[in-house]
Amino acid sequence: MSVQQPLALSPPAGTADWVERVLVEPRSLRALAGLNEAFLALLFELHSLRPGQPALGLPAHLLPPPCPAPRAVAVLAELPCALFDLRFRDARSWQAQAARAAAVRDGCRIPLAEPALAAFTRAALIFAWHLAQDHERSARLLLGIEPATARVLVDLPVGALDALAHGMAPQLGARFCTREVFWGSMRDALRVPSDAARRERLRRLGLQLHGMDSARAQQLHRRGRRHPDT
Repeated sequence: MSVQQPLALSPPAGTADWVERVLVEPRSLRALAGLNEAFLALLFELHSLRPGQPALGLPAHLLPPPCPAPRAVAVLAELPCALFDLRFRDARSWQAQAARAAAVRDGCRIPLAEPALAAFTRAALIFAWHLAQDHERSARLLLGIEPATARVLVDLPVGALDALAHGMAPQLGARFCTREVFWGSMRDALRVPSDAARRERLRRLGLQLHGMDSARAQQLHRRGRRHPDT
Protein backbone atom coordinates (compact mmCIF):
# COMPACT_ATOMS: atom_id res chain seq x y z
CA MET A 1 0.00 0.00 0.00
CA SER A 2 1.52 3.32 -1.04
CA VAL A 3 0.75 7.00 -0.73
CA GLN A 4 -0.14 7.41 -4.38
CA GLN A 5 -2.15 4.29 -5.04
CA PRO A 6 -4.89 4.45 -2.38
CA LEU A 7 -5.40 8.20 -2.61
CA ALA A 8 -5.40 8.19 -6.40
CA LEU A 9 -3.45 11.46 -6.41
CA SER A 10 -0.55 12.68 -8.48
CA PRO A 11 2.69 13.62 -6.70
CA PRO A 12 2.69 17.18 -5.34
CA ALA A 13 3.98 19.86 -7.70
CA GLY A 14 7.71 20.38 -7.58
CA THR A 15 8.53 16.91 -6.28
CA ALA A 16 10.23 15.36 -9.27
CA ASP A 17 12.16 13.06 -6.98
CA TRP A 18 8.95 11.89 -5.30
CA VAL A 19 9.03 8.16 -4.62
CA GLU A 20 6.21 5.93 -3.45
CA ARG A 21 6.63 4.80 0.14
CA VAL A 22 5.12 1.64 1.51
CA LEU A 23 2.84 2.58 4.40
CA VAL A 24 1.34 -0.80 5.26
CA GLU A 25 3.15 -4.11 5.16
CA PRO A 26 1.55 -6.86 3.05
CA ARG A 27 1.44 -9.06 6.15
CA SER A 28 -0.71 -6.50 7.95
CA LEU A 29 -3.06 -6.27 4.97
CA ARG A 30 -3.43 -10.06 4.93
CA ALA A 31 -4.17 -10.09 8.65
CA LEU A 32 -6.78 -7.36 8.18
CA ALA A 33 -8.40 -9.32 5.34
CA GLY A 34 -8.65 -12.34 7.66
CA LEU A 35 -10.27 -10.23 10.38
CA ASN A 36 -12.72 -8.70 7.91
CA GLU A 37 -13.66 -12.17 6.70
CA ALA A 38 -14.19 -13.32 10.30
CA PHE A 39 -16.32 -10.26 10.95
CA LEU A 40 -18.54 -11.04 7.96
CA ALA A 41 -18.92 -14.59 9.27
CA LEU A 42 -19.92 -13.16 12.66
CA LEU A 43 -22.53 -10.96 10.98
CA PHE A 44 -23.97 -13.99 9.15
CA GLU A 45 -24.12 -15.92 12.42
CA LEU A 46 -25.90 -13.13 14.28
CA HIS A 47 -28.37 -12.57 11.45
CA SER A 48 -29.15 -16.30 11.37
CA LEU A 49 -29.95 -16.18 15.09
CA ARG A 50 -32.16 -13.10 14.71
CA PRO A 51 -33.46 -13.06 11.12
CA GLY A 52 -34.50 -9.66 9.87
CA GLN A 53 -32.96 -7.83 12.84
CA PRO A 54 -29.93 -5.54 12.68
CA ALA A 55 -26.67 -7.18 13.67
CA LEU A 56 -23.97 -5.01 15.22
CA GLY A 57 -25.72 -1.98 13.78
CA LEU A 58 -25.97 -3.33 10.22
CA PRO A 59 -29.54 -3.63 8.90
CA ALA A 60 -30.48 -7.04 7.56
CA HIS A 61 -31.08 -5.78 4.02
CA LEU A 62 -27.47 -4.59 3.79
CA LEU A 63 -25.90 -7.91 4.78
CA PRO A 64 -23.82 -9.31 1.89
CA PRO A 65 -24.57 -12.87 0.79
CA PRO A 66 -22.47 -15.73 2.20
CA CYS A 67 -19.45 -16.32 0.02
CA PRO A 68 -16.94 -19.21 -0.07
CA ALA A 69 -13.72 -18.30 1.72
CA PRO A 70 -11.40 -18.18 -1.34
CA ARG A 71 -13.78 -15.85 -3.19
CA ALA A 72 -14.30 -13.63 -0.16
CA VAL A 73 -10.57 -13.35 0.41
CA ALA A 74 -10.09 -12.20 -3.19
CA VAL A 75 -12.40 -9.26 -2.50
CA LEU A 76 -11.30 -8.41 1.03
CA ALA A 77 -7.58 -8.59 0.20
CA GLU A 78 -7.96 -5.32 -1.72
CA LEU A 79 -9.86 -3.49 1.02
CA PRO A 80 -7.34 -1.53 3.15
CA CYS A 81 -9.71 -0.61 5.97
CA ALA A 82 -11.56 -2.47 8.70
CA LEU A 83 -15.21 -3.50 8.30
CA PHE A 84 -15.60 -3.47 12.07
CA ASP A 85 -15.60 -0.62 14.54
CA LEU A 86 -14.35 -0.75 18.14
CA ARG A 87 -14.49 3.01 18.80
CA PHE A 88 -10.76 3.33 18.21
CA ARG A 89 -11.20 7.12 17.98
CA ASP A 90 -12.68 7.32 21.48
CA ALA A 91 -9.52 7.38 23.57
CA ARG A 92 -11.38 8.15 26.80
CA SER A 93 -13.49 5.01 26.48
CA TRP A 94 -10.34 2.95 25.86
CA GLN A 95 -8.59 4.50 28.86
CA ALA A 96 -11.54 3.65 31.09
CA GLN A 97 -11.84 0.07 29.82
CA ALA A 98 -8.07 -0.49 30.02
CA ALA A 99 -8.09 0.69 33.64
CA ARG A 100 -10.90 -1.75 34.43
CA ALA A 101 -9.08 -4.58 32.67
CA ALA A 102 -5.89 -3.87 34.60
CA ALA A 103 -7.88 -3.85 37.87
CA VAL A 104 -9.30 -7.34 37.34
CA ARG A 105 -6.48 -8.84 39.39
CA ASP A 106 -7.50 -6.55 42.25
CA GLY A 107 -11.00 -7.97 42.37
CA CYS A 108 -12.87 -5.76 39.89
CA ARG A 109 -15.03 -7.94 37.69
CA ILE A 110 -15.93 -7.23 34.08
CA PRO A 111 -19.23 -8.77 32.88
CA LEU A 112 -18.63 -11.56 30.39
CA ALA A 113 -19.68 -10.82 26.81
CA GLU A 114 -21.22 -13.30 24.39
CA PRO A 115 -18.49 -15.83 23.48
CA ALA A 116 -18.61 -15.10 19.74
CA LEU A 117 -18.37 -11.34 20.27
CA ALA A 118 -15.61 -11.69 22.85
CA ALA A 119 -13.61 -14.06 20.61
CA PHE A 120 -13.70 -11.70 17.65
CA THR A 121 -13.00 -8.66 19.81
CA ARG A 122 -9.97 -10.41 21.29
CA ALA A 123 -8.62 -11.23 17.82
CA ALA A 124 -9.12 -7.61 16.76
CA LEU A 125 -7.42 -6.36 19.93
CA ILE A 126 -4.39 -8.58 19.39
CA PHE A 127 -4.04 -7.22 15.85
CA ALA A 128 -4.49 -3.62 17.05
CA TRP A 129 -2.04 -4.19 19.93
CA HIS A 130 0.66 -5.46 17.58
CA LEU A 131 0.14 -2.59 15.14
CA ALA A 132 0.26 -0.02 17.92
CA GLN A 133 3.51 -1.47 19.24
CA ASP A 134 5.50 -1.24 16.01
CA HIS A 135 3.38 0.28 13.23
CA GLU A 136 1.33 3.17 14.62
CA ARG A 137 0.86 4.65 11.15
CA SER A 138 -0.55 1.36 9.88
CA ALA A 139 -2.83 1.20 12.92
CA ARG A 140 -4.26 4.58 12.01
CA LEU A 141 -4.61 3.80 8.30
CA LEU A 142 -6.17 0.35 8.69
CA LEU A 143 -8.21 0.68 11.88
CA GLY A 144 -8.60 4.41 12.42
CA ILE A 145 -6.74 4.27 15.73
CA GLU A 146 -6.07 7.69 17.18
CA PRO A 147 -2.62 8.33 18.73
CA ALA A 148 -4.10 8.55 22.25
CA THR A 149 -5.79 5.17 21.78
CA ALA A 150 -2.56 3.72 20.41
CA ARG A 151 -0.76 4.82 23.59
CA VAL A 152 -3.37 2.99 25.67
CA LEU A 153 -2.73 -0.17 23.68
CA VAL A 154 1.04 0.18 23.88
CA ASP A 155 0.90 0.43 27.67
CA LEU A 156 -1.51 -2.49 28.01
CA PRO A 157 0.01 -5.74 29.34
CA VAL A 158 -0.73 -8.83 27.29
CA GLY A 159 -2.38 -10.45 30.29
CA ALA A 160 -5.11 -7.79 30.27
CA LEU A 161 -6.26 -8.49 26.71
CA ASP A 162 -8.88 -11.08 27.68
CA ALA A 163 -10.52 -8.79 30.23
CA LEU A 164 -10.35 -5.85 27.84
CA ALA A 165 -11.95 -7.94 25.08
CA HIS A 166 -14.95 -8.64 27.32
CA GLY A 167 -15.14 -4.98 28.25
CA MET A 168 -14.97 -3.72 24.67
CA ALA A 169 -17.12 -6.43 23.03
CA PRO A 170 -20.38 -4.50 23.64
CA GLN A 171 -18.85 -1.63 21.65
CA LEU A 172 -18.26 -3.79 18.57
CA GLY A 173 -20.18 -2.65 15.53
CA ALA A 174 -20.20 -2.74 11.75
CA ARG A 175 -18.25 0.13 10.28
CA PHE A 176 -20.02 2.45 7.82
CA CYS A 177 -23.27 0.73 8.83
CA THR A 178 -25.35 3.71 7.66
CA ARG A 179 -23.64 3.83 4.27
CA GLU A 180 -25.89 1.79 2.00
CA VAL A 181 -23.75 2.50 -1.05
CA PHE A 182 -20.68 0.99 0.58
CA TRP A 183 -22.38 -2.18 1.81
CA GLY A 184 -24.24 -2.47 -1.48
CA SER A 185 -20.88 -2.39 -3.23
CA MET A 186 -19.62 -5.04 -0.81
CA ARG A 187 -22.59 -7.23 -1.72
CA ASP A 188 -21.97 -6.72 -5.45
CA ALA A 189 -18.26 -7.49 -5.17
CA LEU A 190 -18.85 -10.68 -3.20
CA ARG A 191 -21.47 -11.86 -5.70
CA VAL A 192 -19.04 -11.49 -8.61
CA PRO A 193 -15.54 -11.53 -7.06
CA SER A 194 -13.91 -11.90 -10.48
CA ASP A 195 -15.15 -8.42 -11.48
CA ALA A 196 -12.14 -6.16 -10.97
CA ALA A 197 -14.22 -3.01 -11.51
CA ARG A 198 -16.54 -3.91 -8.62
CA ARG A 199 -13.60 -4.66 -6.34
CA GLU A 200 -11.97 -1.34 -7.24
CA ARG A 201 -15.19 0.57 -6.58
CA LEU A 202 -15.46 -1.04 -3.16
CA ARG A 203 -11.83 -0.23 -2.37
CA ARG A 204 -12.24 3.42 -3.34
CA LEU A 205 -15.45 3.79 -1.36
CA GLY A 206 -13.77 2.33 1.71
CA LEU A 207 -10.85 4.72 1.40
CA GLN A 208 -13.11 7.71 0.89
CA LEU A 209 -15.25 6.91 3.93
CA HIS A 210 -12.16 6.20 6.02
CA GLY A 211 -10.71 9.55 4.97
CA MET A 212 -13.97 11.35 5.81
CA ASP A 213 -14.01 9.78 9.27
CA SER A 214 -10.40 10.81 9.86
CA ALA A 215 -11.05 14.39 8.74
CA ARG A 216 -14.14 14.62 10.94
CA ALA A 217 -12.25 13.29 13.96
CA GLN A 218 -9.44 15.80 13.44
CA GLN A 219 -11.94 18.64 13.15
CA LEU A 220 -13.68 17.63 16.38
CA HIS A 221 -10.30 17.34 18.11
CA ARG A 222 -9.36 20.86 17.04
CA ARG A 223 -12.72 22.20 18.27
CA GLY A 224 -12.18 20.49 21.61
CA ARG A 225 -8.80 22.15 22.04
CA ARG A 226 -10.20 25.60 21.13
CA HIS A 227 -13.25 25.28 23.39
CA PRO A 228 -12.21 23.16 26.40
CA ASP A 229 -15.24 24.25 28.45
CA THR A 230 -17.90 23.35 25.89
